[in-house]
Amino acid sequence: MKKYLKNILLALIAGTFAFSAFGCGGPSDTGGSDSVSDSGSSSSSSAEVDYEGYFKSLTITSGNLLVYGRSESLSRAQEFFGESVQGLFAQKGDSRYYHYRTGSYDTWLSEIETEYGKGNEDVTLAQMLDAFKEEIGTGYVLFDESSSASVNCARSIAGVKGVVMIDESLKEWADSNGLTQEYDAREMTEKECFDAYKDEFDNTGLVQQKGENIQLTDYAIACKFYCYFVTDQTPASLTFRNEVQDWCSGCAVYGWCPIDEGTDVAFSSRYGSFTLASDYCYNMSVFSCTDFFGVDYLEQPNAPADISDYATDKHYITIVNSDGDNLQCWYGGTFESGQYMGAERGDFPMGWSISPALYSLGPNILEHTYRNAGAGDRFVCSVSGLGYTYPMSYTTEALARYCAILDEYLGACDLSVVKILDNGLPEKTIEAYSQMENAKGFLYCTYSDSYVGEHGSVYWSDNGKPFVSCRATMWNSTPEAIADQINAYPADATTIEGYTYVNLHVWSMDYEDVKAMVELLDEDVVVVDPDTFIDLIVRNVPHEDVKLSA
Repeated sequence: MKKYLKNILLALIAGTFAFSAFGCGGPSDTGGSDSVSDSGSSSSSSAEVDYEGYFKSLTITSGNLLVYGRSESLSRAQEFFGESVQGLFAQKGDSRYYHYRTGSYDTWLSEIETEYGKGNEDVTLAQMLDAFKEEIGTGYVLFDESSSASVNCARSIAGVKGVVMIDESLKEWADSNGLTQEYDAREMTEKECFDAYKDEFDNTGLVQQKGENIQLTDYAIACKFYCYFVTDQTPASLTFRNEVQDWCSGCAVYGWCPIDEGTDVAFSSRYGSFTLASDYCYNMSVFSCTDFFGVDYLEQPNAPADISDYATDKHYITIVNSDGDNLQCWYGGTFESGQYMGAERGDFPMGWSISPALYSLGPNILEHTYRNAGAGDRFVCSVSGLGYTYPMSYTTEALARYCAILDEYLGACDLSVVKILDNGLPEKTIEAYSQMENAKGFLYCTYSDSYVGEHGSVYWSDNGKPFVSCRATMWNSTPEAIADQINAYPADATTIEGYTYVNLHVWSMDYEDVKAMVELLDEDVVVVDPDTFIDLIVRNVPHEDVKLSA
């Protein structure tokens, strides 16, 4: 039975509560103008696991959404000011501002009106300044937008001190309009900022963001998150990063990686945290207003196939795209483009990896994606759950906590297949993930070897759930080469050799390549959706570990 009770999920989004499969209390009040919601509680007669939730639930109040940057052209320094005002109002329980962007962000703004009933109107920076002075204060932190450290220090200070960000180029404008400089972040290091305000930051989240990026400023300030971006690997810097990660262990890390993907994701994973690729996300302070969007349970538009009549003298493949964990790809419409879901579609099933974190950080985007899915589309949970992480680096306790929360999100998003990306698949990973009630099976990719290091091997949990590794990867290859590889495999669905999980690497190949590959497959090769793929393996293949080679 799916577990998607709204009060459990809202409590997860809101903050700390005691989890139980059998009962829970409601979330704390998110209304008013005091702060974002950050606590909740529950009780049950059953055994409980205590943990904190990962995401903040912000609130949109009544009235039109106020859109800045549409009626006037803004400089980068002015955008930082606007984002800081946006974040401070969101922090007070009033996500009233929307930073105008073209493309998909214009679509989201339009749908907020057509699908959710909230209109919008233009607002100028001068009007935002007046609203800030009237309702919040007059203080600002001075920073230098040419310095990444200065930008991050200003973002961090703005959140905990309730002041706006003013770049040096706007100082005269700010002073002449009644603002007062209270902090100076121009020469401050990120470590100095952390040491000075560590006890004031909210350590349920961390922002790794380049100073050149305006994005995430609103959300970081709204949530009082610490922001930094340490790019060097000196002993002092590594010591500092360890200190920060330990301070916020078990949190969501927003933004992206300062050194490189493998290094930085592993770094966070060792502290039980996960990375949300979101360094190009705008307006997260609006899209995370879960109460406003009113999403409870989202049902996928296409159900898995009935496998009762599926023959065993076939070779079954499923094709799933990579990088669905990238929130910015959903925010910015990448996967709706003509290269992927927006392409002229074929008449075969296609799997799309998507982040269940969108349930809390973009429920309108998740709902839009399901609503506009094609006839053959089936969604799976992206790597390795709520965010990009290497589960084998977690402690057993941290992994159990992570999977307990993930299970709720799977139920709420109607996701039953989970992709895992890691450098190994130890027993503790299999045990923890298999305990999730809403997960029926898993698709495993190795971080090295272009995802196919396990060559289609299968591993089984004690409760009969398969972990099927990637066997073919559309990564800097050709449709012909992939089709030839698959056609050479046996058409025997009673063994794991009769199944192939194909990964589409979205940065080197696209949906047109998938179509071309499918057209070259032999008649005894059948393309199925990921859920059907798992169902067929569970029904037909002996529940014994099988390690395959290339």
